[in-house]
Amino acid sequence: MDHFAEFAEITQKYHLKLIVGLVTGWMSGRLFVPNALKGKNIITDKTAIMWQVRFVKYFVKTFKDKEIIVSWDLGNECNCMAEVTSRDEAWVWTAALSDAIKSADPSRPIVSGMHSLTPTGNWRMQDQGELTDILTTHPYPFLDTLHGL
Repeated sequence: MDHFAEFAEITQKYHLKLIVGLVTGWMSGRLFVPNALKGKNIITDKTAIMWQVRFVKYFVKTFKDKEIIVSWDLGNECNCMAEVTSRDEAWVWTAALSDAIKSADPSRPIVSGMHSLTPTGNWRMQDQGELTDILTTHPYPFLDTLHGL
């Protein structure tokens, strides 16, 4: 928390605005999770969800008065953090975190930035749009490694 507080002060000094990614477990092709949650399915495990909700509520309550924060983002491509076996599992995780954010700060929008969402499958654009305020997708073009770009 201290590092983010210092970062927030620096951004305020330079008149920058922040979209804060709260559960950024997936980054640069690697999963980052606390040691206590290693080996658990971050999206479906009840204990993992409980601790994510607790963290999100505490973090948002702590920093919600910072004017530099314009929105809260669930995290970077959270649908890459673990497999889900149903649309319901993805919906429940998103709803739990969105509700945690809104309970701590109902004044700011919630962003969902997932990897390559589709209208079908377990992680659906419609569900993310229902549960969050701003939907961004992170599509990546198919790269034929044999023939280059």
